[in-house]
Amino acid sequence: MDLFDRGYWWEAHEWWEASWHATDDNALRRLLQGLIQLAAAWLKWVAGNERGRQGLWSRSREHLLAATVGEPHPAGLDVLRLVDRVDRWFDAHSICSDGSPGDDFPKLSPLH
Repeated sequence: MDLFDRGYWWEAHEWWEASWHATDDNALRRLLQGLIQLAAAWLKWVAGNERGRQGLWSRSREHLLAATVGEPHPAGLDVLRLVDRVDRWFDAHSICSDGSPGDDFPKLSPLH
């Protein structure tokens, strides 16, 4: 999560993908798949690929929401808050103008 929150989306994607391959827990697999696709959506956004970003975020969103069925906070993450924040971010910042989201992009929100 720290890699993601620092904007190292490729590295976060790689860690989550390794975990995704290693687990048989379907709910955790849905969560990880959603996070993997979210990281990829950020990479597409930074690259200026709006169509790729939209498709990845749409699939990511579906997996993240599915991960909350029966478990409102899978892996201790506030997934619904994350989905809401990313939706609002992309609505307000559909185009990446300078190759960086800045420091205020939506971060993962662990429950504490």
